[in-house]
Amino acid sequence: MRRASFFVVPALLSCVTAIGCTDSPSMPVNVNDASGDADVVIDVPLDRPDVAIDLPDATIDRADVAIDQPIVRRCDGGEPLALDATPPNLRDVTPIDVPPGTTWCDLPQTSDSMVRGVTLPDGFCIRRYGRLAHPRVMQFAPNGDLFIASWKRGGPGGTGPGIGAIVVAPDDDRDGVADNLGPNAGADLNCDGVADDLGSVVNAVTLPLPGSDGIDGWNDVHGILFANGHLYFTTARNVYRIPYTPGMRRVAPGTTPELLADISDSVRPTHTLAMGPDGALYVTLGNYGLFACPNTNPRQGAVLRIRSSPTDTSIPLMGTIVAQGFRNPMYMRCHAWGCYAAELTDDGWTAPGREKIMKIESGQNYGYPCCYDRNLPSPANGGRQSCAEVTPSLVGFPVGYTPFGHDFAPSTWPAPYANALFIGLHGQVGSWNDTGINWAPADPTTHAFMSESATRFISGWGRGTANEGRVAELLFAPDGRLFFTDDQQGHIYWIAPTSLRIPSR
Repeated sequence: MRRASFFVVPALLSCVTAIGCTDSPSMPVNVNDASGDADVVIDVPLDRPDVAIDLPDATIDRADVAIDQPIVRRCDGGEPLALDATPPNLRDVTPIDVPPGTTWCDLPQTSDSMVRGVTLPDGFCIRRYGRLAHPRVMQFAPNGDLFIASWKRGGPGGTGPGIGAIVVAPDDDRDGVADNLGPNAGADLNCDGVADDLGSVVNAVTLPLPGSDGIDGWNDVHGILFANGHLYFTTARNVYRIPYTPGMRRVAPGTTPELLADISDSVRPTHTLAMGPDGALYVTLGNYGLFACPNTNPRQGAVLRIRSSPTDTSIPLMGTIVAQGFRNPMYMRCHAWGCYAAELTDDGWTAPGREKIMKIESGQNYGYPCCYDRNLPSPANGGRQSCAEVTPSLVGFPVGYTPFGHDFAPSTWPAPYANALFIGLHGQVGSWNDTGINWAPADPTTHAFMSESATRFISGWGRGTANEGRVAELLFAPDGRLFFTDDQQGHIYWIAPTSLRIPSR
């Protein structure tokens, strides 16, 4: 019998507005738009009351997980709950019997894993993998475990909030559904988005954070990355790492995150991380909007090279600029052939302004706020700066499509999708129109894009739809499935070709 467990790097967990305890009406709130510039009023569901969770100290033994009977406050207004001393963050799961040749699409569906109202190409299936409040960034650990950053703050455009944690969502029984992120995983009386018996509170080890972040620094955990035997992550102001060993699903007692970069001068907290093919560590910094050309602070809207180890003093603690001229480079991802980021442009820009997928090149300037693109001056320019040397975009979208996560399909996917770039679109603020997944074909050898536009692959999300939410992160799993998140409703999904077989153990 195998055990699945839950790993969390927490903030002070709380049951806050718009996570989801019980059904309740929505209310208008003032939030920023999808890119964070203009205040708008939209309706967001009020699914949970504001209820704080008491986080007592817990003694955690990595082998047995000893618990000092924590007390949690219930979000349903009931009496405070004392979890018993049995290990509540371990669960016995029985691997299903998978005959040789079984495909992922052959797996039986449940009422919760079934996804309705979706337009999907022939030859593919889709399943709901699990539920987690505000899933913003995903990464697969070296052993294949899926890690998800749940950003605690509310996101621009009305998403969130989450639980302020990094969560691991394993599938040890190989049924295609996360063992710990579903309605059948157990009670969630403390309303942190995961089952109580999987350790959402008792495993809340409050790690000491160096520098100015303090404990609340976990609220802004966003970018995550596995490299060099460590788990790297970003907060609003800093980049840290903690040791990682294959199969690790909780933080060892006494762990102190190592500070790698001071990015406290950043405007936006939505940083992402990537390790380049050169072994360098990169982090993104974004703007909300600039109107003066040229930008007098190139760090606002840049990709920085930062230390991958605290002992690497050849790089300043604040990092060095590698590429600049972005408004908001999001979901940077590196491959053997290069690094790419989704660039979100000014919401008020119309054609020829567009949102883009950019290849990150050292020393390049991508033009914002002076240029729409190469040879296309923006309204902020006023003839003050040439756009002839601006790095051109590769794939573009109309303003408001809001590209987020992106990744290249494996060669095992059927034609014409093999090796193509898939992009998750967050959609327009308010309506969430155009949210979904698009794809752009690429040369399998050079990875050059065959078109400057991308074609819709899957739809069914948006306001007033069967899946009333917004596609956010997108990532291919080592086994070939395409995973993506909905950070509005808090769901994780996967898509697979009907021919994709479940790998043998």
